[in-house]
Amino acid sequence: MKGLCLFTKTAKSLNLALYLSEKLVLENPLLFIYKYVMKQFYILFLFLFTIEAFSQNSSCQFSDGNYHYNLWLIIDEAPSEGFNKADFISFLETNSNISTAEVQFLNDNIIELFRQYHNPSNEAQERIFYVISNHDSLDTYLSSYPESISFPTAYCDCLLSNGSYNYFSALIMDDIPAIDFDKDDYIEHLELNSDISTEDIDYLNSTITEVYRWNTASNSEPVQRALVVLSSSDTLTPFLINYSQAIDYFEFLCEEAELAIDEITLSNSIKIIPNPIIDNFEVLISNNLTIDEMIVYDVMGKTIFRQNLNSSNYISINKYRLETGVYFFKFITDKNSTVKKAIVK
Repeated sequence: MKGLCLFTKTAKSLNLALYLSEKLVLENPLLFIYKYVMKQFYILFLFLFTIEAFSQNSSCQFSDGNYHYNLWLIIDEAPSEGFNKADFISFLETNSNISTAEVQFLNDNIIELFRQYHNPSNEAQERIFYVISNHDSLDTYLSSYPESISFPTAYCDCLLSNGSYNYFSALIMDDIPAIDFDKDDYIEHLELNSDISTEDIDYLNSTITEVYRWNTASNSEPVQRALVVLSSSDTLTPFLINYSQAIDYFEFLCEEAELAIDEITLSNSIKIIPNPIIDNFEVLISNNLTIDEMIVYDVMGKTIFRQNLNSSNYISINKYRLETGVYFFKFITDKNSTVKKAIVK
């Protein structure tokens, strides 16, 4: 929006300069050169601005040519496992009384919609959806239905500095993954526990670069089951969602993409589950990291509460001190700090 305002003001200034130059040319032919230069600069400005605007928009565009979003559905009963695009639009027709034109817009611009977590461990996760669209501002459009949708968010600029995309995963398995659990083990698990084709196996082998245990030292089972998946692909979520019989949890981590390298390490080592928060929630801390303190702020910057973590890597917290809204959790070590955003329902 700031770029658009700057463009408008600059364009108006250039137009005014051109207008004045045309008036002055009638009085002084020597100003013909000035008019010509101004016109060429104006054309160059429009060209460069168009290129820049396209570049900014394309930074949110995924490799499939589409835009990917995440949203929370405000609905009394948890949506069914197969809740899809048609169900979503039907829900908005009933709950938000959307018009025929709005129905058409959503049908034209939403490509796919599915539940983010197919094996949710709590009620909150059953209402989180992943949306694929050909529209670059669908999150803004969906924000106009606050009675039906909360926090529509675009995944944008998700490529990490190491050239990988970062995912957080857990598998459906009886045993805790071995300490040296890796990419080959991950793909083998899918082969043994789902109906995966040879072509899909080849795709995973070519796009997944590394899989490792998120924390090998924790005694907490949820932490022990957590895996980090690094990939050259930004579309693993819609791909692996088809193998929910083998995968318990799969999430695209995009929030750390623009952080400094040392902060990426710290931020990736902390997870708030579930997020959004509906009842109790857990803070999982990885890599033998020592967190001294956690401070929770509201969107106005007011401190809601602070808690000493005493080097624990698994903390269960009741949300009783948090009203519905957006909060920021600041985690402090003796050398660094990082902030994680969480939504409370």
